[in-house]
Amino acid sequence: MKERHRNVIVVASFTALAAFPLLIVKQAELFRGTDDQAVKAIQTLAPSYVPWFQSICSTSDPVAITLLFTIQGAIGAAFIAYYLISSRRQASKKDPQPGAGRAY
Repeated sequence: MKERHRNVIVVASFTALAAFPLLIVKQAELFRGTDDQAVKAIQTLAPSYVPWFQSICSTSDPVAITLLFTIQGAIGAAFIAYYLISSRRQASKKDPQPGAGRAY
């Protein structure tokens, strides 16, 4: 199997695994953020609790929240990709190609 076909199969598999729960679960409440769940739990357990920190960017627009979360994820993915690419380049500089320069 060619490497390109294998990569396509892996990407399709991960996409299916990510989309499957969203398709079978009818209750969107299960996929709400942990921030909402934490606020509800704190209000239940300690109703007199006063937060000691205010958010720098407070917005209630769901589109803006989604955009900020997506940008955060893209920045994280860029850092991971940079690390993987640079470590692979360093490894290829240190190690010669397998079998190079050997006489059999």
